[in-house]
This record gives sequence, C-alpha cells and structure tokens, in this order.
Amino acid sequence: MRPALPGGSKMTRALPSSGTSTAAVPLCSDCLPAPCWPPSQPSSRWLPSVLEERLDARVDAMLAAGLLEELRDFHRRYNEEKVAESCQDYQHGIFQSIGFKEFHEFLITEGKCPEEESKQLLNKGIEALKLVTKQYARRQNKWVKNRFLRRPGPNAPPVYGLEVTDLSRWEEKVLEPAIQIVDSFLQGQQPAVEPITMERELEENKRRGHECAVCNRIIIGDREWKAHIKSKSHQFHLRKSLKSHSDPHLAERQSSNTETPETCTEASAGNLEACKT
Repeated sequence: MRPALPGGSKMTRALPSSGTSTAAVPLCSDCLPAPCWPPSQPSSRWLPSVLEERLDARVDAMLAAGLLEELRDFHRRYNEEKVAESCQDYQHGIFQSIGFKEFHEFLITEGKCPEEESKQLLNKGIEALKLVTKQYARRQNKWVKNRFLRRPGPNAPPVYGLEVTDLSRWEEKVLEPAIQIVDSFLQGQQPAVEPITMERELEENKRRGHECAVCNRIIIGDREWKAHIKSKSHQFHLRKSLKSHSDPHLAERQSSNTETPETCTEASAGNLEACKT
C-alpha cells in the first residue's frame, strides 16, 4: 500500500534488489505529525502549519482549475434525480469522495435561492472541503506513525525525515538526500543519516481477559479493555455505582481515571483483571 500524501509530498519506498524484506522509506517532514518532526521540537499541533497552508492552497487551486464546473456537471448527470427522489447516498462509491458531498447544499439550491445565500453556501462548502482535507491528512499521518514508528511490525522499514519547508531548496533538501538513502539500501549499505525513532507502545495481549465488575462484563484483549474503560457506558455505570459513597468528589475523581490502582487492579498472569467498585 502506498498512501498518497497531501501537499504535493509523496512517500517513496524502494525494496533492495537483494530480495531482503528491508525497505527504505524517505518521508517528507510535513507528512509527519508535528510531535514527530523534528523530534527535538514537539508541538501540540496535529498538522504542521506549513502543511495546513499547502492544503488550503491546494483546495484554492482546485477551485481555480474548474472544480465547481465539474461538480455541477456531475450533480446534473448523476445526483440531481436522486436528490429529487430523496435517495441520494453519500456513503458509497464515488459519492463519498472528498469534494462532492461538501457542496450538497450549494448544488441543490443554486439558482433557487437569493444570490447572497448561494454565495454563503458556496463558502460553507469550500471551508468544509478544506477541513475534511486536513482531517484526511491527519488520518494519513496517524497511519504512517502507527504503522512504521509506534507499532511497527517485524518487517516494518525505517523512516527517514526530510526537510521540505523551503520549496526553493527542494533538490538540495529532499531529492538528493532521498536518492542517497534509496541508493544505500539498493547497494546493501547503511544510509549516512539516522532514521526517525519514536517511543513504541507496549505489546498488547489480544487474548488476555479483563473482568469489569462495574459493568458485569468480561472483555477479551488489552486494546478492547482500554476502549471499554473509556466508553460512555462504563463511565455511566461507574458513576452510578459510586453515587452512594460519602465523598461527593470520589465519583468524579475515579470516573476521570479508571486505570488507577484505586479503581482497577490487574491480577497475576493468566488471571482476569478486575475493576473494583
């Protein structure tokens, strides 16, 4: 699988001709979540500002290249009749593509409402398109981070960061270093630069059982257990079970941290994990 990364940046993988499973993955810096690049400068932003700007500019370029005309034509040919019959479906096939459903209100009201209202709906669609484009980039970044850095499998290749902030230095900062990294792997040599590293998550046990006495349920798997204790259902039953406590703030403290030793205790290996009431 080769994700198409936004903002004009692409992820390149090259398998060595030796037939080994090792692969080089030069990765542009604006394709990683901000906390990962550079590693010494963490940030709370989930997308670097330079990537957000390029994604917005990409949408503007699509509009300038005739996106609205294409949307109008597609709507007239394939969707107008479905809308009239109230059977339009934006969850399957090409109709779920980013860049179409965001303009639904504008397309179905164009020419049927005041011009000012139509402009507002158009701007609303443009802003929605920019938002979902950034959300899609976020999911791609998360996939790359989890697949190659946080939870890499046995054959996961190393990831190398390339600085792409200054596009005027693309060949110097991106193209030449990427070619050098790939060439090193093709020749069976170690690249001169170090790959990006992240603190890896502890290996999860998919078969370990956890008993939640609050919900009277047995949850199989560490990941499922983590999801359960954060769920609305578990939080509801936890607060309900703690209502009778004399300390009025106890329920709030325990519901906000259901993984503390006071709330949940892990049994010895092979046993269930019990959530205390």
